[in-house]
Amino acid sequence: MQITRVILYFLAFYNARSAAPWNAKTNVAVGHAACAILQLADIKLTQGPAPLDDGGALDTLLALNMFLSSNEWKAKFIKEKGEEVAWTDKENTDKAANKHWEESWPLWTKARQNVKQGQPIAQTIDKSLFKGLDDTA
Repeated sequence: MQITRVILYFLAFYNARSAAPWNAKTNVAVGHAACAILQLADIKLTQGPAPLDDGGALDTLLALNMFLSSNEWKAKFIKEKGEEVAWTDKENTDKAANKHWEESWPLWTKARQNVKQGQPIAQTIDKSLFKGLDDTA
């Protein structure tokens, strides 16, 4: 914030030498502006608010999307014994051709786990109108 003070002093000095002499009204306006700039320069930054909590809505939306996806797509995210397929796992045969998926992969594997039988989101879907839909709809 030191640079702000240097700039402010430079501007005040430059204006004092190049402009006509200031009257009392001019000094008040410049004084208020200079004071405001110095106050901004001295403010200590604090940590911002915590990230927005969606209350699980994104997880539910992704799980619903996964539920309505094709069986072929769902199979990409789960191993034979029900464990999730990590991006780096050998079972992930799509990583070379689809590198842009890496950022979304953890969300998709979580969504796939959420639609497994017995999970709370899966139970919600079972009670909804989506229950009878499958990947041929």
